[in-house]
Amino acid sequence: MARFTTEDEYEHFLHCEVIENNFAFLCDNINPTDHVDFLRSERILDQESVEDIMSQTTTRQKCRCFLGYIKRRGSSALPLFIRSLLQNRTQVFIVRKLHVSLAKLQDDPPQSVLERRPEFGEENEEFGFRIPAEFDDNELPIPGQPGAIPFPE
Repeated sequence: MARFTTEDEYEHFLHCEVIENNFAFLCDNINPTDHVDFLRSERILDQESVEDIMSQTTTRQKCRCFLGYIKRRGSSALPLFIRSLLQNRTQVFIVRKLHVSLAKLQDDPPQSVLERRPEFGEENEEFGFRIPAEFDDNELPIPGQPGAIPFPE
């Protein structure tokens, strides 16, 4: 099960899912050389990553390498790539498809991220306490009650 400690981590996860879900479409429709300069100026790519992308033999190989870097560069990489697509003004259909894909993920997240806390009555490994089965989602125990964290000493 995926666990996220920040909103940024969750957003990055969703962006990676959008790229993965549209990987073949993106490889068929983008040319990474059109975007590396902009993404380098935005500090998403560095000299080494640009050289790695450009050293690939075919456009499809460049695209695979390029998308791999976009996935590894954090939650700001996909929005900046989309901005690069919009600046070129020739591939707005790609932007629309990515936005639709992201909206679908936000409306219906993958099962692996839906449940972020243990079922009632199960041990919570992160915090080391047990949530009693008699409590429901809207009624969590108050410190000092059975199953709650103890009062500070």
